[in-house]
Amino acid sequence: MKIFLISPVRRVSKRERKEIEKYVAKLESQGHKVHWPERDTNQNDKIGLRICLDNKKAIEWADEIHIWWQWTKRRKSTGSLFDFGMAFALNKPIVLANPNEVEPTPEKSFNNVLLALHAKSITVVDETQCSILGEFLKTVDLPSAQEEIMRYQIPDRIMSNLYFAVVAICHQTTPHKGPALQGYVDGKLRRGWDYLRKKWIRAAEQNPTLVSPGSLANITAQDIEQILFDARLGSTIFDSQGRASLLNDIGQKMIELGINDVWSLYELSHGSLLSQEQPGLIELLSQFAAYKADPVKKKLFFFLSLMFNHGFWAYTDPENLGTPVDYHEVRGHLRYGTVKIVSDQLRDKILTGQEVTSDEDTLIRRAVFDAIMLVSRISGRTPNDLHYFFWNIFRNCCRRDETHCNACGQHPSLPERYQALSPEKCIFAATCKNAGSEAKLTDHIVNTDLY
Repeated sequence: MKIFLISPVRRVSKRERKEIEKYVAKLESQGHKVHWPERDTNQNDKIGLRICLDNKKAIEWADEIHIWWQWTKRRKSTGSLFDFGMAFALNKPIVLANPNEVEPTPEKSFNNVLLALHAKSITVVDETQCSILGEFLKTVDLPSAQEEIMRYQIPDRIMSNLYFAVVAICHQTTPHKGPALQGYVDGKLRRGWDYLRKKWIRAAEQNPTLVSPGSLANITAQDIEQILFDARLGSTIFDSQGRASLLNDIGQKMIELGINDVWSLYELSHGSLLSQEQPGLIELLSQFAAYKADPVKKKLFFFLSLMFNHGFWAYTDPENLGTPVDYHEVRGHLRYGTVKIVSDQLRDKILTGQEVTSDEDTLIRRAVFDAIMLVSRISGRTPNDLHYFFWNIFRNCCRRDETHCNACGQHPSLPERYQALSPEKCIFAATCKNAGSEAKLTDHIVNTDLY
């Protein structure tokens, strides 16, 4: 690919120039041809017109424009702004080279414009395919969202802490590399979230103080491994130390806030998710490390959905309850076609099993979030109901290594209420863009504890 890199030339620090050099070297090591004006455009021009004309030709030559954006109160690269305008006028795909350093602003700004263009150059929501899916779902007797029923003897307020803790450490339970979290509960093999949830419930029944602020503040990696240890399969949890740190943060912050359970924050919010009158639950829960780092808010929306679905909490503004997006839903929507990967680089990464960046991960999941919310508006189904529907179907019928496009295999954990909707083949087979194809995108590889 031919890439033109827009970057500051005059007002750039030594550190930033080294970062830009590394960025160029990385692109070229991947086989791309890069025109970097500081290096490749003759800067000896007293007027500047010839530089502008040379850059215009290079921008026309390029397949893609990458921008190392520098626009703050103290430092503004006017040359970058001029080149950006040319690239925009020529309708070139625009990719931010330093997206983590470009902050969105409350009001209109070039930062916001670039962030929006950057997102469109990486992923896009296919509104036509979303409409097809939404119209189809109007005809489906969609089950209401709920977890598999499990009998337990734990008071509601303690359950709120248990779910808050378990969701906080519910990430990468079925990694691309390494064993999936799994084991037997009540004589049945469980995987991922199912195993995590049930093991913690059984442990809390034996020790109700397990999820108290004091216990969470002092829980260790060894404690987590012991809770999740299976007599037949042994230990299949990884990064128990990182998970313990997230739980320690919950316990310590609860102690600092002077509360015994997360239910107290629900009472403080008066049941609002977002509010101008008092702090809403989204703001209150975002104080905790496990719930504040993710721009797509997977764990936050998942926890809030659990509390609603179990009948523990009701919200005064349920329209603000977004959908939690995990890797099963990413995989399913990429294959169905509601979300497209526009960037050839990113598509190649996914197909070849290369790790993506945190920025790329966020853009993919944000696009899936937006697609689900659009399907929700079209179909009239709540994002909450759609999440449980998509998660169950994609998790069981559209796996990484096995799909049931035209004939169903076994569904070891697909609830009967979903299996009954289409017992012979995938319910999406007639409208999925990749049904029956051999080469399918899968969920991307990323090193994260966000989901």
